[in-house]
Amino acid sequence: MEFYPKAVYDAVNLVHDEYGWTGPIYITENGTVDADGADPFDDQERIRYVRGFLEWTARAIDEGADVRGYYLWSLLDNYEWSAGFSKRFGIVHIDPDTLERKPKASFEWYRDVIAHRRLDV
Repeated sequence: MEFYPKAVYDAVNLVHDEYGWTGPIYITENGTVDADGADPFDDQERIRYVRGFLEWTARAIDEGADVRGYYLWSLLDNYEWSAGFSKRFGIVHIDPDTLERKPKASFEWYRDVIAHRRLDV
């Protein structure tokens, strides 16, 4: 899967440099879909994705950006309008038939990142 985590850094700087925004910034709905054919519970691509975006967000903060929040998308697998339950975005797997919830590897990793307030967990 290809992604560009520096985009969050570029966007934060753009709203400041080009538009003169000096207020607080909140990063919302940042996440990715499970890779096709991958183990739904060992979602290492999602961990790599989120880690990259958090690293660039931290860099923006270190350089003075007033980023006050980061909201991961999504806590739970959900029904996507055009894909139904076939595409999974959550860090918690939901069985659409039984509604059983089971944390993915990304859940455990993100929990530790939040608890320790650092990425090297």
